[in-house]
Amino acid sequence: MGILAGVVVVGGAAYAAANLGGFRTVHTTVPGTAVRRHAANPSTPPSTAPTAPTARPGSRPTAAMLRMPVAGPVAAPFGWVYSTRLGEWYYNPGVTLAAKPGTLVHAGWGGRVAAVGQEPLMGLTVEVNDGSGFTTFYGNLGQARVKVGQMVSQGAVIGTVAAPSLYTRVAGSHVDFQVFQNSQAVNPAHFLHASS
Repeated sequence: MGILAGVVVVGGAAYAAANLGGFRTVHTTVPGTAVRRHAANPSTPPSTAPTAPTARPGSRPTAAMLRMPVAGPVAAPFGWVYSTRLGEWYYNPGVTLAAKPGTLVHAGWGGRVAAVGQEPLMGLTVEVNDGSGFTTFYGNLGQARVKVGQMVSQGAVIGTVAAPSLYTRVAGSHVDFQVFQNSQAVNPAHFLHASS
């Protein structure tokens, strides 16, 4: 890996870098590798943004617009980010939102809780499947207030924000929020209403 005139070269692929509040976001047309078990697609442009979830025949409709889980500022955006805290590049398959410990975390979309457990990079996580190919993940939780198999509605409290950890890529307490469409990471901003 090398940096030449604002371009990062990793394994022969070049990425344009920009500075963003202690993080450098990299825009690329080369798909990256997500830190989760899912493949990621960092290059989906807004003009070809994925569609919002729709109901399958016979199922309950999913809300068209996504709700952010907390009302905090973006601490790390979707895509390639340089963590000045740990001095490394990583691919963020979602957005990292700053929030105080104990802040309530709300479901971005309704659905069934598919998993609640510990993950090496995100601590306590909750996974919610909407039933039509969309999955939302909530990481760095202090506690989960839902159980596997439970149905949750959009906006329902699913947990709380954890205290800051010494071992995360982003300083301070925060929530990692990820949206996957058919196992592909997509930018949550594609699904936000303009007033969100």
